[in-house]
Amino acid sequence: DLLEQDEPPTAIFTFGDMLATGAMRAARQAGIRIPDDVSLVSFDDIHNADLLAPALTTVRQSAAEFGTRGVNMLLDFIAGRKSETAIERVGVELVIRSSVAPPHGRPSGRSLPPPDPGRPHGLPVSAREEEQES
Repeated sequence: DLLEQDEPPTAIFTFGDMLATGAMRAARQAGIRIPDDVSLVSFDDIHNADLLAPALTTVRQSAAEFGTRGVNMLLDFIAGRKSETAIERVGVELVIRSSVAPPHGRPSGRSLPPPDPGRPHGLPVSAREEEQES
């Protein structure tokens, strides 16, 4: 449905690499080229994501770290050490591959501010984070 709009998106972000493979198939069937017509980014960095055509840009997360933290939270809950909802932040890494390109009609190059070496993974502060930090 996204690809059939009068003004289709210039990029699609899926919640998982397997969903991205479905988006690739739908784009191919509609005659839409990735990344020439639409960029595709996903989340997980599954095994062989780099072997897709085009290689999938994705956000890598550590399944082992998620599992370890989840088990520890569950054990703390069972033992009565945590009664409140806990928020855990786990580091991720953007793995840029060939499924992304600048949108047509826009200059190529960085559109984000330069990386901030004081932030995790050098990612710039978003406007929303600036508001929360103020």
